[in-house]
Amino acid sequence: MNTLRLTLALGEDESPSSFASRLAALNTAGGMANFLLDLGLTSRFVADGYDWALDDLATLAGISSASLATHAARRIGGGDYMIREERVPREFLRRSRLHVCPACLQDDFACAAGPQIMRRPELHAYGRMAWLLRPIRTCAKHNLGLVEMFNTTTTRPSELYDFAHAIRTEWPRIDTLLAIAPRREPSVLETYILDRIRNGRGAGWLDTCSLYGVVTICELVGAVSLQGPTPNLKLFSEDERAAAGAAGYAIASQGEEALRRFFSSLQETCQSQAGQAGPQAIYGRLYQGWGYGGKRSEASPLRDVLRQHIVETTPVGPGTSVLGMIVEKRSVHSIYTLSRATGQHPARLRKILIEAGLVPEDATDVVDNRIVFNAEEAERLVRRLDTSVPLKDVAGYLNCPRVHARLLYEREFLRPVVDASVSMASGKHAFAKEDLDDFLERLLRSATPMSYREAGFSDLPGAAKKACCSAMEIVALVLEGRLKRLGRDLNQQGYLALLVDVEEVRALVRLNIKAQGMTLREIERRIGTNTKVVEALIRAGDGPLPTLTVVNPVNRCPQTVVPFEALDAFEREYIGLTHLARERGVHHIVLRKQLDAAGVVPALRREKFGATFYRRIELPVP
Repeated sequence: MNTLRLTLALGEDESPSSFASRLAALNTAGGMANFLLDLGLTSRFVADGYDWALDDLATLAGISSASLATHAARRIGGGDYMIREERVPREFLRRSRLHVCPACLQDDFACAAGPQIMRRPELHAYGRMAWLLRPIRTCAKHNLGLVEMFNTTTTRPSELYDFAHAIRTEWPRIDTLLAIAPRREPSVLETYILDRIRNGRGAGWLDTCSLYGVVTICELVGAVSLQGPTPNLKLFSEDERAAAGAAGYAIASQGEEALRRFFSSLQETCQSQAGQAGPQAIYGRLYQGWGYGGKRSEASPLRDVLRQHIVETTPVGPGTSVLGMIVEKRSVHSIYTLSRATGQHPARLRKILIEAGLVPEDATDVVDNRIVFNAEEAERLVRRLDTSVPLKDVAGYLNCPRVHARLLYEREFLRPVVDASVSMASGKHAFAKEDLDDFLERLLRSATPMSYREAGFSDLPGAAKKACCSAMEIVALVLEGRLKRLGRDLNQQGYLALLVDVEEVRALVRLNIKAQGMTLREIERRIGTNTKVVEALIRAGDGPLPTLTVVNPVNRCPQTVVPFEALDAFEREYIGLTHLARERGVHHIVLRKQLDAAGVVPALRREKFGATFYRRIELPVP
């Protein structure tokens, strides 16, 4: 096939059918269809982008076939087309209606070479590939909405795809079309579509969807976000679809988490107060129509995210079909569904679930079907309550003194299933049997069976008394694994069957208190006097030996001591007559006479303190 004598340059982003139409207008007056037939081609073959048709057209025009294919919608079978690397269905394309940007067409004509009087609009104004895409409604170059120039549904089939014929026919209206074209910027969805076609897919969630799927998802999500769950997209105008697409893109472009937040907002604003309100009432059009194939199949990624969200946040039970898949395991309950499953009254369940932390405290006024929570945890909670033991019966269940049962609860070795105010009809704390059994198992886990009680061993009440500690301290030592010698009385059950070595307990419970002073007996030995004198020095109130009351580390009783620093200060300032006599090697009577003769007066007299003390600073040098 030879190159035509008269050819044209391929316009930027020009579609093959527009180029073939302009080429026909340049070479013949018979129209595009007849021109191509004379050359062994057809308008449809070119418009559908068949490789051989584009190759022949490129040869005729003296251009590369690759440049034509770049802006072609290539039919690949099954009613689908490839636009570069994107596969789209026929519904993605405009075939019978021609939309244009009047400003682009005027620019084409104005920029053509040669005198204007010699120019022909149908030769210079050309159709862009982007104008054939239904979701593209705006010219990004001029910020103008595309307008319909030609409708081939009312014309002869031979005029289909003949862009030059449309320009020749409608050019007198070009100024009118420009005047009525809406002024607006392209939406984010339109920008995304063209960028993806030209530059390929990115790494976002929308890039995992087909291009037609992106449009379907964005328009559907956007329509619901703007008009509520049940918009009728069939009645949407082009402007409304554009607005919906932009609104949906703002959500979907942020990925699955953003979509799930949007789904959650629909749940929160659902107007249905019925206990059995299901997904269709909440999600409306987002939930409907998935079982019928068609264009909805392109949006299957949205369906998958919605299905997962419904299963994880809506009380649907096993065996329920959710968007074409059967639920195998329930993820969440509502108070309504849990009440039906367990037979418990919804009001009681609400209190129990709030107390257990499965339901927020501020949910008291929310209707039963709108409060959802983890199904597995809730069912386990109800089962535990159904077999629970009130606090008054815990002592009998564990075989322990009643006071010990309460202490085990107060020290949190035993935790009630929920608080007393809601757990039992009697208003008592309720403890799950499995928790009580687990406590006994941990308590006796390391105990050696004993058919008789060995010397030095005692049960918990007895050991607490002998070791001067509380039974709960011993329980803590056992559960922490710090007691190594443990026995299990085979003649007892439960709590009282545990035997401990009293001496081992005593060594561990001895208080590790740093000494803060000296006891009265220790002071006697240190200053070499007797109890009567020490007690007198203490009784002086503001005298030389102040005291502290501390806890005895062995028997844990209150004990009086003299602070170390106070005793040191006393010894630096005072010395007893007997002690001084020993230091100087004379009898205390002789020393007393010497001091009297020297005029040294006792600072602390025997009559009051039971012994004589002098101030060291007042003593003469020997």
